[in-house]
Amino acid sequence: MGKINGKFIIADSLVIDFDTHRMWNIKNPDQKENIKNTPYNVLETMWLNKNEILSKEVILTTSWGPLTENDDSVVKDNISKLNRLTEILCPDIFEDLTLIKNIKGTGYIIDECDFKIRPLNDDNNTSNEEPQEPKPREFTQNIYGGVVVNSPGEVNIIEHVDTINI
Repeated sequence: MGKINGKFIIADSLVIDFDTHRMWNIKNPDQKENIKNTPYNVLETMWLNKNEILSKEVILTTSWGPLTENDDSVVKDNISKLNRLTEILCPDIFEDLTLIKNIKGTGYIIDECDFKIRPLNDDNNTSNEEPQEPKPREFTQNIYGGVVVNSPGEVNIIEHVDTINI
């Protein structure tokens, strides 16, 4: 059993079942795709750290352990596999967007500002609670190794940070 349990629906289309390691389009539940172990490790790491940019090195260490002999290209390959699978299952949603977004030169992120994500109840394929729209980022700055992320899609490279006033 993994670290995440249950099913989640993304953008009212893509279902990810962390218990069975499968994903599918809610409109076509008979076409369930298995998520192989290696891409699943990456998905689980990214899911547990939604809204945070993770470097390839962090994903590699978290997904495979600190003594892994894999190089960081395995991260890129498995993220590509996951994004291709989501595009195949839900082309209407993931044609222009990706589930796991690349922040060039910094790392990867599952950004809840891009998608509505909610738990999925088995009884009626909807959550017991009202779906919550993602909260817009107003004025937040997150610093990740010399990169400031002010809002989705806006990244500024900085050389040195003495202090941060918020």
